[in-house]
Amino acid sequence: MKRELGAVLLSVGLGVAAGAASAAAQEADLPNGRYPLGTFSPVTFMCSALPDGSVAANPNCVGYYDGWVSAVYLAAFEGDGLYTGYWVSSVSGERCDAEFDGSLYWGRVSFRFDDLAESWTGEWGFCNDAPSRVWDGWR
Repeated sequence: MKRELGAVLLSVGLGVAAGAASAAAQEADLPNGRYPLGTFSPVTFMCSALPDGSVAANPNCVGYYDGWVSAVYLAAFEGDGLYTGYWVSSVSGERCDAEFDGSLYWGRVSFRFDDLAESWTGEWGFCNDAPSRVWDGWR
């Protein structure tokens, strides 16, 4: 399945909606660091928050894997550890009809991290299909 995604370059920043979801998220909850085990491992996430430590307005969350060539960008914090976003690639198992971020190879992702951000359960999909293929990771 790793080759199915190929050299995945995911591109979207982490944008967090105002309200309960943003108030609950803190920098300590962000999935920073290396996840050496999982579906497309290792993955190293680098996420940032506002100066007060909250995750509220346009923080960034990107995860690199496949020898730091491929990346996952999470677009939104939905609350309760759930992050959603998109992947974009130069090669993939399915070509989309519409271009996204300069590529015809892209799809959606959904990752739910545990309370300590030590692991996530997630899914990815092709194009604009709902994510349904397993993409998990843990330390």
